[in-house]
Amino acid sequence: MHYQKVQSLKNHLGDRTSSFFYRTCGLFHYFYGNLETSLLYYKNAEKCISNEKVEEIYYQLALVYSRLNKLYFSSYYLNKALDIFHSKMEYDYCINCNLLLGVNYRKMREYDNAIDCYKKVIEQAYISKDFSLLAKVYHNIGLVYSKKEQYEIAIDYFLRSIEEEENKHALPSTYYLISKEYIMLGKLQDAKEWVLKGIRLAEKYDIKEYLIKLKSLECIVDTTKRYNLTTYINQVAIPFYEQRHDCESVSDLVLLLANYLEKERKYKDAYLLLKKQYKGEI
Repeated sequence: MHYQKVQSLKNHLGDRTSSFFYRTCGLFHYFYGNLETSLLYYKNAEKCISNEKVEEIYYQLALVYSRLNKLYFSSYYLNKALDIFHSKMEYDYCINCNLLLGVNYRKMREYDNAIDCYKKVIEQAYISKDFSLLAKVYHNIGLVYSKKEQYEIAIDYFLRSIEEEENKHALPSTYYLISKEYIMLGKLQDAKEWVLKGIRLAEKYDIKEYLIKLKSLECIVDTTKRYNLTTYINQVAIPFYEQRHDCESVSDLVLLLANYLEKERKYKDAYLLLKKQYKGEI
């Protein structure tokens, strides 16, 4: 109701107030997941003449574009925002920009650029003794090395992340990633230990997002449950992440299942699964 009242007044606003109005509406729709509408408002805010904090608009545009998976646009606005934040010595904002740039570069497979961004954040984390931030950066660097298929190095960074992490709720995600790396290395017993640790923690803190992922891995590392992998991923895991519009998790699970089917010499099933994903049917 309040939002509708504000909307009715938009034609009576001056340029400076219009900028604030567009930014507020953009943020409102961003939080409610209406990303295209949010983008529209932020683009209108960008056009306003009197933008005292245009760098914040650039940063918000970058967030929206990143959520829309338009990574080049996101990175373009992040670099514009970063230049201004750096000139104003607003280093907390610089950290946020570099973190998101690192994520974008990883997804674009520009791995060296991603690591360069994270190294800049590490420097600031050491200066401010922000160990939670340090844990997050090590976690993200681990993801980069995982994508580079350097699994041992990835595990090393994930373990460093665990050492620095103060928030126990964040650990199941790292346990899941360590398990996955051990599976890729063919070390199923090591993977099983991390899977079971992760499941216990995810159940304790009711973190369903990673509980489902860990239970998917459990079907691989526990031979007594392996028969259930295809059913669990197709009927439980993939529908859960599709409902959340989490394309990256769906893609990871499809690849996980396809690799399993290939090892079981079910080549036709693996091919059909990947074909369905390619055509957007999953």
